[in-house]
Amino acid sequence: MKKSIFILIIIYITSAPLWAQKESDFRVGFTSDGGIVIRGYTGSALQAVIPDTLQYMPVKEIGRDAFRSGKITSIVIPEGVTHIRDGAFADCRELSSVTLPGTLISIGEAAFDNCISLSAVTLPDSLTTIGVLAFRNCASLSTVKFPGNIYVIGGGAFQESGLTSVSWPAGIRNIPPRAFYNCKNLQSAVIPEGVAVIGSFAFYGCSGLTAIALPGTISRINEGSFNSCSSLTSVTVPASVRSINFSEQEPETASDVKSFAGSKMSSASQRTLQRVGYTGGY
Repeated sequence: MKKSIFILIIIYITSAPLWAQKESDFRVGFTSDGGIVIRGYTGSALQAVIPDTLQYMPVKEIGRDAFRSGKITSIVIPEGVTHIRDGAFADCRELSSVTLPGTLISIGEAAFDNCISLSAVTLPDSLTTIGVLAFRNCASLSTVKFPGNIYVIGGGAFQESGLTSVSWPAGIRNIPPRAFYNCKNLQSAVIPEGVAVIGSFAFYGCSGLTAIALPGTISRINEGSFNSCSSLTSVTVPASVRSINFSEQEPETASDVKSFAGSKMSSASQRTLQRVGYTGGY
């Protein structure tokens, strides 16, 4: 009996730092509506679980830079949290797993920037906003599914990440600048009907991308959008599209238009692009 108790104590002592959290592990502040915002984490547990209440008040936000450069390997964010603020988990290089709540509304600027071990993220249906550079350089992140309610995605949101495929949400009208800049593993990008503008350098350097089908709603493809996509051979444009503006907001000379420079566009796709107004290089 004593031996069994001793073994249980040893197991608890050796495993507790991996999962146990105390209220004192979290530095907190207060939201304007009577909730808690997590300001920092001082615990030793690598597999962190944020409680849904602290000091008898609901946890509602993960604050700016709260876990920045931390050593955690996983994080569970409780239901009730609505905002993850700028830089909250930036530079958490060991972080491989994130559980987001169904109440989350926004992910802030650079919130998961440089989380190089982060391999999968399930974005909840409640999410409406992803900030600038939110998942930049998440080199292990291979897939993402956008929720239907999202309507704001910041520039460079997935820049230099490990994405292999992406299906854009139906409600989005503009693909932001540098959204998938230098995503070298990206092989498939579905651009849905409704998208009118592809931002500057949105798919720049996506060397694994071989084909793009543009929607009938497309009206502008900005500078460098598909520049240096060295495997891109095929672009499909619906017959209903009569013209596309291949420049920035200000007029540019034809020689400056480099939306598809550095690709390996087939002759048929070159003719397709010329039909809708493209005069730049390939």
